[in-house]
Amino acid sequence: MKKLTLYFLTLFLFSCSSNIPKWDKFKVDNEHKSFKETESLKNFNLLEIKVNKFNTGGPIVNSPLLIGNNIYFGSLDKNFYSVDILTLKENWKFNSGKAIFSSPLFSDSIIYFASGNNMYAVRADNGNNLWTFTESKSTIYSSPIKVNNTLYFGSSDNTIYALNSQTGKLIWLFNKYKAKATISTISYSNGNLYFGSEDKNIYSLDLNGNEKWKFKTNGPVSTPSISKGLVHFGSDDGIFYTLDAKTGIERWRFKSGGPIIGSPAISEKYVYFGSWDSYIYCLNINNGDLVWKYKSGGPITGSPIITKDVVYFGSWDNKLYALDLLNGQKIGEFSAEDVVASPIIYDKTLIFGSWDGKLYILSDKK
Repeated sequence: MKKLTLYFLTLFLFSCSSNIPKWDKFKVDNEHKSFKETESLKNFNLLEIKVNKFNTGGPIVNSPLLIGNNIYFGSLDKNFYSVDILTLKENWKFNSGKAIFSSPLFSDSIIYFASGNNMYAVRADNGNNLWTFTESKSTIYSSPIKVNNTLYFGSSDNTIYALNSQTGKLIWLFNKYKAKATISTISYSNGNLYFGSEDKNIYSLDLNGNEKWKFKTNGPVSTPSISKGLVHFGSDDGIFYTLDAKTGIERWRFKSGGPIIGSPAISEKYVYFGSWDSYIYCLNINNGDLVWKYKSGGPITGSPIITKDVVYFGSWDNKLYALDLLNGQKIGEFSAEDVVASPIIYDKTLIFGSWDGKLYILSDKK
């Protein structure tokens, strides 16, 4: 009893310290709008900003978290890391034995992340393993989300899993595919779950795993974003779709020049997404009309993020770009040594991984 009390006291003190969630889940919130209310980084002059790097032993293809002064992320080197953003010293690392593709989740002083076919829950303060779910039969590429006390994620074994977030015990699963399908990260809004699949459909389920509707495209479907009763997503068929969240009825569509693999970012009036055709697009959220587009030097497969005035995204030309949110004019760019993964931002500090195995931290803080 004393050990249990001490454990929960430690978690309480950890959560009440300076470990304030600054970016605690993939794409900011469960609707995956990728909008962050924070100060933008607009200065990319390498003589005036701080550029720090943390090296791992393999490509970093997922977005990190920032909790207080601690960055959390996984690498294809089979390790999950906690790194102090101020000192760049490793707090701890957890060797999972398999590559880590998807972004983690922080909730109630616990970090949840997938590696191989396992889902892990570890303590944020020291990396100690709390539980491991091993019932998935194939690699988990999607990031977990948490609603109340339930953890939801998809696996490439055709299945959506719902677990008790405290114990890791299976609550229910959804599997109605005719062929093996990799499943996108799940989005949540107003009591419903939404996800795309390699079976070319996007699905809506209730929180008990009952199918409400599905919508067929002509290619695998990426992670959707939800805003004001609408579901926004892209497909490998090169089309960006917007559906009614309740019914799954199409509202509008926009044809890009290549497969759309990443997930969109959503503001009040506009939706932003990248395509394999090297363009990032800004569309009117109400009717899908093109507002502007900007061509990078390579395919854009990650998910953009936005602040009140800037959109940030990585490209296969090894660069991270910052564009004006309203007109698409380039504010600045930063060159890494390989393809840049989806970034996060907080208080004029950009953090992102790259296929070069480095975690980059760009800061204009004085």
